[in-house]
Amino acid sequence: MTRAIFEEVVLFLAPFIVYAFWLMVRRRSPLHGPNWEGKILSLSIIGLALLVASFIWLGLTANKNQGIYVPAHMENGKLVPAEIK
Repeated sequence: MTRAIFEEVVLFLAPFIVYAFWLMVRRRSPLHGPNWEGKILSLSIIGLALLVASFIWLGLTANKNQGIYVPAHMENGKLVPAEIK
C-alpha cells in the first residue's frame, strides 16, 4: 500500500521536479518565489493529468484473473494456501 501511495505522489510531483530542474539549468533559483508565480496551477493540472492517466493505464493493463477464489484451508492436517482456480 505504501508503494502505491508513493508512486502516485511521485507522479503528481514530477512536473514540479522537472520545472525546478529547468530553473536550475537556466541558472535561476528554484527556491525564489517569483519564479513559481503563475506556474503552480498549470503544474498541478499536469500532475493530476498524470495521475488520471496512470489510473487509466493500470485499469487497462492490470491482470484480471477470471476464476473462483478458494480460501486457505486444511487438508489432511496441512495448510493449503489460497488460490484462484
